[in-house]
Amino acid sequence: MKTIAMYLPQFHRVVENDEWWGEGFTDWTAVQRAVPQYESHSQPVCPLGDYYYNLLDKQALMWQADLAHKYNIDGFAFYHYYFKDGRKILEKPAENLLEWKDINMPFFFAWDPVKWARSWTNVGNSWSDKFEGGRDSDSGILLEQDFGDKKDWEEHFQYLLPFFKDDRYIKIDGKPAFYCMIPDYVECFMRMMSYWRTRALEEGFSGIYVISYQDYSEVADAYINPMRPEKNEVLSDAKYNNLRVYDYDKAWEEYISYPNMTGMDNLYQCMVKYDDSPRRGKKAMIFEGATPEKLKKYFAALRYKSLLNNSKFLFINAWNEWGEGMYLEPDTKDGYAYLEAVRDVTKLSEDELQDFVKASGLIDHVNKGLRYQEGFLAERKEKKKYVLMRDWLKAKLHDEAIKKYLHKNSYKNVAIYGFGTYGRMLYQELISDGINVPFAVDRKFCVSPHGESIQILGVDKQLPPCDLIIISTVSDNVEIYEQLMKITSDEIISMEELLKYVNDDIQG
Repeated sequence: MKTIAMYLPQFHRVVENDEWWGEGFTDWTAVQRAVPQYESHSQPVCPLGDYYYNLLDKQALMWQADLAHKYNIDGFAFYHYYFKDGRKILEKPAENLLEWKDINMPFFFAWDPVKWARSWTNVGNSWSDKFEGGRDSDSGILLEQDFGDKKDWEEHFQYLLPFFKDDRYIKIDGKPAFYCMIPDYVECFMRMMSYWRTRALEEGFSGIYVISYQDYSEVADAYINPMRPEKNEVLSDAKYNNLRVYDYDKAWEEYISYPNMTGMDNLYQCMVKYDDSPRRGKKAMIFEGATPEKLKKYFAALRYKSLLNNSKFLFINAWNEWGEGMYLEPDTKDGYAYLEAVRDVTKLSEDELQDFVKASGLIDHVNKGLRYQEGFLAERKEKKKYVLMRDWLKAKLHDEAIKKYLHKNSYKNVAIYGFGTYGRMLYQELISDGINVPFAVDRKFCVSPHGESIQILGVDKQLPPCDLIIISTVSDNVEIYEQLMKITSDEIISMEELLKYVNDDIQG
C-alpha cells in the first residue's frame, strides 16, 4: 500500500491569478495575510525558515522529493486542472517535473473537473457580498468547463500520455492511476473513461486505474469515501464567532468508523488538519484540536484499516495546502512533527500497528469500519432513479426540450436500449415529438410485451445503423455500454447524461 499526499501546484505566479486576485498572487499571499478569527486561533501560519518557495524553482521540487523520501511518503497526487477547449492552469510544476528526470518524485494526477468561480472571500477581489463570487456585471465564473466529445477526450489523453509513460508515474498492474474528483460532474464520465481505457491499451498499458472521489461511479476501479465535515456537529461555543468549527477528534473517530462500500476497492483520504481562514476569513471552516500526536494515533488506525482492506493507496490531505491549513511541510509552530508522525506510523509492521491501535483505544472504530454498508448499491440505485426522474421533469417543464437537443445535434434516428418502464416512457415521448425510433434493444426479450409497434432487437447480433442509442437503464450502464460498443459503431449515451445536457441547454 502506498502513502500518497495530495499536492497543490499553486505556489507560482500565473497570468490568471494576477488578473483575478491581484498582481503577484500565489497561495502564499493569502497565507501571509491571514489573521486570527478568535482568541486561541493560531494564524497566520508560517513555513519553517520562511521558505515561501516558488514551484517553478527546481530546487523547491528537489527539496520536496527529498523530504517525502525521508518521511515515507511514497508519492504525490498532483491536482490537475484541465478545462474547456484544452485550457490548462497551474500545469507548469508537473510539466517541469516531466522534464526534470533527475528528481525522484513518484506521482499521478488528481483531476478536479469543476469550473472555477470566485469563492475565496478573504482574498481581494472576491466579491463575497454577492455570491461568494459574482457581481452585477459578471457571473463570477473564472474558467468554464465543457468535456466535449471524442476529439476533446483524445486531446486530453494526448496531453496525459507523456506523463503516463514516465517511469515515475504511479501505476497499478500496468495501469496508470487517474483520480477524478466528483465524477458525477463529468456528464460523459462513463464514455470518456471507456475511450481512455481503450486508448491506454493501444498505447501498451493494461488500461487505466480510475479512482472516484465523493461520487460512487460504476466505471471506477476504486472509491474514496472522504472525510465529510457535515457528518459532525458545528461547535457552538460563542468564542468561535459563528465560524464553522468542528471537533478534530470526533471527525477522525467518525471517519475511521465509516463502513466500506461494495463493488470496488475502498480507499481513504484523511486530513492532516484543516483551517481555510487564509482563503475565507470570517466564512472559514476549521477543525479544532489538531496536534501531531493526534494525527499519529488516528493515522495509525486508518492505516491499519486500509491494510486489512488490502487498499492500494492511503491518501493524506495534504502535502502543501497551506491556504486550507492542510499541510505536512514543516512550519514554525510544529517543525517536522506532522511528518514525523506519518513516518513513525509507516515504519510499523502490521502486528506492531495492531498493538498500537489497540493501545490507542481505536480498535473498535476500526472493526466497525470494516463492515460493508448494507444496501449501499440498492440505495445508490434508488438515488439514481430519483435524480433521473427529477431531471426528466425539469426537461418536461420546457416544451420539446429533448427534441430540441436531438435536432440541434442532428440526431434524427434514435434507438433505445432497455424497454422497461423508463424505456417505454422515453419511446412514447420521442414518437409524440416526431422523433423517429427505428428499433429498441433489450437483452431480456425480443417482442414488446405492451403492444408498442416497435421492433425490439437482442444483443447477440450487429445492430442496424442509427444516429444515437439512448441507454434508459439506471444500473449496469458500464457493462451495457461496452456490450453495445461491440455490436454498433453508432453514438451511445445514457439517459442520465442526455438529461444533463438537455437541462444545461435550458439554463443557457
